[in-house]
Amino acid sequence: MDSDVKLVDRFGESRISAECRELVKKLKAKKRIMSPRKHLRTLPSIDNVPRKPLKSKETKTHPDREDFCSENTKLLPYNQLQKDSRKKFRSQPYWAKDTYRSALTRDLPLRTHVISMITKKELQEIQDVDSEFFASIKYKIPRNKVDVRSYVQIIRSILSTQVCTGYLFDEATLIKENFLEEKSILNAYTKKFQVYAGKLENHMAAKHAESMKLLRLSVIATNETEKKHEEVAHLKTELNRIKLLLIELEDVWKKFRMYQDFLMQISPIMWRKENDKHYNALATNPFLDTPSRQMQTGVDKYDLLMNGSIECLEELMILFLRDFQDINKPILYFKKPEQIKEIFHELELKNLNSLLHLRELQEPEQIMKTGLEISSKYYSRESQNIANRLAALEQEVQEEHQRKEKLKRKVETLLEGVLRRLLASKEILCLQVFIEDVYTTCVGPVDWRMSVLNMMQTIEHHIQRQCMLLDSYPPKIVSDATKQEQKATEQARRIALEARRKVLDLDSLLKAMKRLLKRVTVRPSRMIKFRSHLPQKMRKAAPVQSKETKQQDEDKYFFTQVEGEALHYNSLSRTTM
Repeated sequence: MDSDVKLVDRFGESRISAECRELVKKLKAKKRIMSPRKHLRTLPSIDNVPRKPLKSKETKTHPDREDFCSENTKLLPYNQLQKDSRKKFRSQPYWAKDTYRSALTRDLPLRTHVISMITKKELQEIQDVDSEFFASIKYKIPRNKVDVRSYVQIIRSILSTQVCTGYLFDEATLIKENFLEEKSILNAYTKKFQVYAGKLENHMAAKHAESMKLLRLSVIATNETEKKHEEVAHLKTELNRIKLLLIELEDVWKKFRMYQDFLMQISPIMWRKENDKHYNALATNPFLDTPSRQMQTGVDKYDLLMNGSIECLEELMILFLRDFQDINKPILYFKKPEQIKEIFHELELKNLNSLLHLRELQEPEQIMKTGLEISSKYYSRESQNIANRLAALEQEVQEEHQRKEKLKRKVETLLEGVLRRLLASKEILCLQVFIEDVYTTCVGPVDWRMSVLNMMQTIEHHIQRQCMLLDSYPPKIVSDATKQEQKATEQARRIALEARRKVLDLDSLLKAMKRLLKRVTVRPSRMIKFRSHLPQKMRKAAPVQSKETKQQDEDKYFFTQVEGEALHYNSLSRTTM
């Protein structure tokens, strides 16, 4: 037993479980001597256990520790299932085995499945989807990608067509009922029509007799009206003749009024102030009608006769008499024609003077026109320059606006891209959470006003203070504390590994159960036809046992029997000592 412990310690191992010691006893009972490295391969791996030198020659095992060995792992159903699956895979022919691509895509839905955060209320809602729709395609790669929008659109179109067909069916039934009602109404109308037709025939016969009487009376009335029309035509001709006479008289009267107005205007002003009432009234009220205006209104009145709006001759006579009574006997300044001639001579002199004055004003007028043209050109040029300057300023403003938009987009890209990646990336957030966890475990609760840098600095100062305190403590207390911490961490790690292993086993069992309970799908694809003949299975030849020579028999006896007896003798001598 002591030789086994020394053999293990020589290769750097520190502990051996009870199962390993039983295995060593079995090997010694069978008297199989193996090389130290081969012997170590049969032992379980204890790399994860902290190494500690043994104080005595006797082996000590931890009471809470139970290492796994090859015999314990045989009892696990998961390992047995894995072995069975590997054996089944090896026994398959090469054409039935998965390729690299098919092995990657077989459990792709399971590997890419994301657990959706669905609440209980959403699960209890009624769905308009077939319950077996998703179960039939579960854990399979669909040939065509299922588009939920297209599915919803198809369902909506089906519902809309059903609603439209229902409306059309209702309309058809309504039309049919209306047709039957109208048909019954028409039958009643036909019966009434037959009754009314008989009554109408009797009524028409009576009316025909009355109409014949009226026809005879109408013939007599037409003869009388023809005579009256002849009399009216004769009276119209007389009326038109009188109208023409009145129009001629009105033209003459209009001319005399115009002459009177002209003579009043060319008469001297002093005389007009004394004798012309219209002139004095116009001086006080400029909006008063002059005789020329009154004459124009009178002309308009008499034009109504030509248009035909005044048909009665008496109305025209009343208008004429009213105008004639309003005008008094005209008072004229001129008594002889020579006086009018002198007035015309004076008017001619005035016209000549006005022409001379116009010639004198022609040159300054030309200068004024040229100045106006020059000023207009100058102002047009200035307005054009101002417009060009405004266009240039507008273009600059537009360029500045475009530059502003470009800078705004650049700032948005920086904020959304680089800064967000630097501040809100997964690594930064994980680091922040880790720092907060370390702060809570080492220092205390996190203050919301502290930043990550402040927390790191406080953690650093706290660790420095703890290191300084640790340096002040005696080394024995420090070593005991480190041992206790190592034990606690090892126990926590062991519990975590055990829980992780159990969770993985449960997941694998659940996946296997789901795969077993899965509905078998019949693929409509055609049978695979191989292009060449299948290769024949080659049976493995039985190993030929070669005859051992005399030298090999001697070596075998030496290494099995002699060395085994020597080792057994040495162990017995050590135990007796």
